[in-house]
Amino acid sequence: GEVEKFEDPLFQSWIMFVAMTCALPIHFVYECYHHRVASEERQSLKKGINPAVQSPPPRMPVWTYFILAVPSCFDLGATVLCMFGLLHISASVYQLLRGACIVFV
Repeated sequence: GEVEKFEDPLFQSWIMFVAMTCALPIHFVYECYHHRVASEERQSLKKGINPAVQSPPPRMPVWTYFILAVPSCFDLGATVLCMFGLLHISASVYQLLRGACIVFV
């Protein structure tokens, strides 16, 4: 076959991390919108306009985001290590080990 240029797997992992980080602003916009709608519904409930409105669910505290950041950083590190490990083993062995990881974890 022909010799192909090698692409560094670290770049692919970085792009994946950036793409997941881009989802955070969308989440925060959704939370703000949901909070505003719930606030308007509470105001109408106080005025007696719409008595069938349920109370809004509690907002997620900020510390929860930091707690979720810890395992996501470990996941990013594991993905980077897997990409570099893929350089030294065949793809079929990599897929077998990745599948076994799902079974045992």
